[in-house]
Amino acid sequence: DSTYYLSGNVVVNANDTLAVQQGATIIAKGNFNIVVFGTLLCLGTEAKMVTFTTQDASKFSDLGVIGHWGGFLVDSLSKYVYVRYTNINFTGGPDSEGGSQASFDVEGSQSYNGGAHIVFEDNKMFGGIDDGVHLNGNIKVSIKRNILQRLGGPDGETMNIKAGVTGDVAYNYIWSAANSGIKLETGKTVFSPQTKLNIFNNTIVNSGWRKVGEATNGILIDKFAAA
Repeated sequence: DSTYYLSGNVVVNANDTLAVQQGATIIAKGNFNIVVFGTLLCLGTEAKMVTFTTQDASKFSDLGVIGHWGGFLVDSLSKYVYVRYTNINFTGGPDSEGGSQASFDVEGSQSYNGGAHIVFEDNKMFGGIDDGVHLNGNIKVSIKRNILQRLGGPDGETMNIKAGVTGDVAYNYIWSAANSGIKLETGKTVFSPQTKLNIFNNTIVNSGWRKVGEATNGILIDKFAAA
């Protein structure tokens, strides 16, 4: 139930845990990230959600146009990531090369036990500039009952899932994806591990309207993935 200020990058080392408890508000004071190599627990409840947002959001006229903070960078060797009843807003601040960052990004070089186990459920995301949920590698996921709105800028999928992810994507509400609502890829040159998910009971509205002149999809599955 307290407010905290993100005034620099936070790194959760491999043997450490960051726990954010119900009702906490975390306000990014600049283009900073939460970088996870260990365990991340966001323990919001339906009555008291956790909120990650930008500083003085009510003062900005460019929200949803310019990324204000970096979001979550999770290494795919992380031990456990559990994010529930959490608001993640106005992410997509530029990385070191100037490109927009995903709101919740899991990637890296996993090698044991199928990589990280990711639970991302009952969350709300709004106004990110690139991918909302970006998952990359041989990891297990449960992505359920999230409300994902107005994510992406000139490009960006609401969910961009590739390179061997397995698990469930279900009961999500996706509104106004810049490109595809849910995108699955295995890859054109590396066919194993295969991206393979159970996708059901999602509601996808108004995807692709910012991708003028190109075909876009509610759900896109490449020829080497399975669902």
